[in-house]
Amino acid sequence: MLVVVQVALVKKGPQREELHTMCPHPRCLTSSVCGAKSQLRDKEMQKEKVELLNAFFALVFTAKAGPQESQTLEAGEKVWRKEDLPLVEEDRVREHLGKLNIHKSMGPDGMHPQVLRELADVIARSLSIIFERSWRTGEVPEDWRKANVTLLSKKGKKEDPGNYRPVSLTSNPGKVMEQLILGVINKHVEEKKVIGGDQHGFNKGKSC
Repeated sequence: MLVVVQVALVKKGPQREELHTMCPHPRCLTSSVCGAKSQLRDKEMQKEKVELLNAFFALVFTAKAGPQESQTLEAGEKVWRKEDLPLVEEDRVREHLGKLNIHKSMGPDGMHPQVLRELADVIARSLSIIFERSWRTGEVPEDWRKANVTLLSKKGKKEDPGNYRPVSLTSNPGKVMEQLILGVINKHVEEKKVIGGDQHGFNKGKSC
């Protein structure tokens, strides 16, 4: 109401022409106030939705690992000895960076795939050193463990939290590291003939 009174006074005073230039429609300022209130209500509703969805997915997916899930391989059971671990080659890192999809989203670390791709020649060596250390020590940078979760609605009522599929957007450098490890594991499995010839699922060149 205060805004409306002020506008009325100004319209009768010497600033009338200036006000008309700034706001040619008499109701524009009151509409702006109403719009701001509406946005505030929308933000409050969005916050409630986020809290509801967060509580639902935390209940569904969060579970403590049992003893059998926490077991690790003994020294004699490990696939590689530490001194025999394959090196993370700079050229391979550069190759993977050059293949990044620039239309994909970035993770919590803010590293956009387009930036990584365009700077592949500059950062390949530094990333190869980081990847090599992570590979040999088993330590993963904290940023690679985080994810921005986006919810995609499925068929059904949008009011039901169960009708949303969570998609995790993780670190792009972390994804490159994952691809490098996958390539090494696949090569090792093929060379050692770990998988039998009758296995077709998830086996390159074979279909189920």
